[in-house]
Amino acid sequence: MKKLLVFFGFIIGIFLFFSSIKYYVAAQDDEIDPNLLPNITKSCITVSGDATSGAGARVENDGKYDVTLTGECLSSTPCDILSCYSPKIGQGNDAVADPDPTHAVCTTYNAELDDKYLQNGGANISDPKIPEVILSSGETTLPPGPFSVSAIIDAYPAGKTNDDENEFENQREMMAFYVNQGFHSYSNFFAMGDGKVTGGLGTGGDDEVDVTPVEGDERSQQLGQANTVAIIEATPTFTETDNKSCALIYWDPYGIVFDSDSLEPLNSTMAIVTLLDESGQQVRSTVSTQVPIDILGKYNIYVERDGMYKLDVSSTTHNFIREKPISGYLSLYESIFLPGDPAFEEKSISPKRVDLPVKSKGIPYTRKVTEYYKSQTEVLHRGKVYESIEIRVTHPLSKIRVLTDGREITSQTNGLKFNNLTDKNGVWNGMIRRDLISNKGLIIEVTKNTNYFTYQSPGSSEKLIINFDPILTYVEGYVYDDKNQIIPGAKVEVKLKMNDKTLYRTTADSNGFFSISPKNLSLFEYYFQFTDPLKKSSSVQTTAGFVKNNQEYLESEKIDLINATKNSQSIVSQKDDSINKSSLFDNQPINTFKKGINTVASKNNTSPINVSVIIIVMILFLLVGVTVGLIFYIKKNR
Repeated sequence: MKKLLVFFGFIIGIFLFFSSIKYYVAAQDDEIDPNLLPNITKSCITVSGDATSGAGARVENDGKYDVTLTGECLSSTPCDILSCYSPKIGQGNDAVADPDPTHAVCTTYNAELDDKYLQNGGANISDPKIPEVILSSGETTLPPGPFSVSAIIDAYPAGKTNDDENEFENQREMMAFYVNQGFHSYSNFFAMGDGKVTGGLGTGGDDEVDVTPVEGDERSQQLGQANTVAIIEATPTFTETDNKSCALIYWDPYGIVFDSDSLEPLNSTMAIVTLLDESGQQVRSTVSTQVPIDILGKYNIYVERDGMYKLDVSSTTHNFIREKPISGYLSLYESIFLPGDPAFEEKSISPKRVDLPVKSKGIPYTRKVTEYYKSQTEVLHRGKVYESIEIRVTHPLSKIRVLTDGREITSQTNGLKFNNLTDKNGVWNGMIRRDLISNKGLIIEVTKNTNYFTYQSPGSSEKLIINFDPILTYVEGYVYDDKNQIIPGAKVEVKLKMNDKTLYRTTADSNGFFSISPKNLSLFEYYFQFTDPLKKSSSVQTTAGFVKNNQEYLESEKIDLINATKNSQSIVSQKDDSINKSSLFDNQPINTFKKGINTVASKNNTSPINVSVIIIVMILFLLVGVTVGLIFYIKKNR
């Protein structure tokens, strides 16, 4: 009997031991910064000097700024400097975040370090969008603990100069240190180190430093999907105090220069706007106070200090005179400034929008509506997948139609009709249910609003057609070259449009046929690169081009690549589908096991609860068996 009791106690001990274990097989770690690889510290660097306030000596004409960096390296080993930049679309209080993730870029200017710190590596430093920090001491790292060091911020790290401004303006890849660009952007700098340590900046003692992102870091934008490249967040997230000390921001008057009779915005380079002081003299500054307008008719002058200012406009086609524009301008624009008006106050806490009407020297100026930018991303809303579309065009309150394969779509996520007009900034966005979109993708049709823009000239009233290639959920078909010939055994690469990085590779069969599962595709726009194994030549094809080349095959097989269906039935298995839905779209953080690849298990298959329940049930069965055996043993011994 004693041996039996010992055995029974042993079984109970096993049960208690296993029931106390927390099972996290492939579970997601909520405390991993989605921008970083595991075991990395990140702290904000405060920048002071002529890059922010005009103080200090500026090195003229080469884009270099003398600054002081202060902060704390939270690692027990030296920290590296990470530079990031995130532009905004619009200015001041009207600014909206640029939705294109490719415009949020970070780098240490060292490829190995970028691989160490960032999930998707760093920016393409041959095409500079962000400044490089060079320590005056010649060192390349910051010492552990608090630091205050001299440095140079190089605004043109790959040798770019002011002569390249037009190129950057066209690409909208500007930063705060470029002048005359009419674009506002934000630069941030961080000290990057290894692992969590104790006694960090702002901890107030010896508590462990919390490197968890603060609430509101938009984790839903992350890709929780195997074989999918991670994307850096559009704007690094900090506490309010950290954000103020990290960002390098000039404040500014900004606005639109427009024809006072037609109310149409002037086009790029048609006018130059100059910042004047209260007495009417041009303001002298370490940054230019005389800037050309851009394609939107927009100017943006960076101002270094609070004060009272005026504006002047020079143009070969228009005069800046004291004459108010025609009625209706307030529906399109904001407050205006005219010659002879009193100076306006410009404060750093509230950048002022000031629109400038100008009188044509001939007939009223008219122009076509033109695209400024567009973006497209797949998102999940209340269990359904949508295409999130955003555009910006040159004309405010433009008319909008959404079409797919010639059919108009009018409803958005909540069943309400789409807003059929852009806003005053020319911005329009909408959420379009994926199952309403054809294989051919979307078309946004933009028309000038003749309720406000009444003057017309030949071609100025043409419709603007903005095409969005389909984001295919599933891919199946044949590889065709530029001459519409099938390529047997072609190498297939799926590449992100935003940065040209390859996120998946496969090989077509001897007939040139291939397919790609949803789990290996992206939420963001992508394209294909096909390589002929015999000719060793490559060609690029959009998703729309792929659909067009395979249209006959897709129609004959009744395949919908947008919704991954064949004959209205799901192509992927239920298992694959559940993995895709849970890991690709759920608003969950991701756990990174491999550089550049996010690996996360489906909650439906490997959640902590499921594993625990299975083990507990097994133990209960074991206990029942032992109990039954014990009863028989007792009866036998009686």
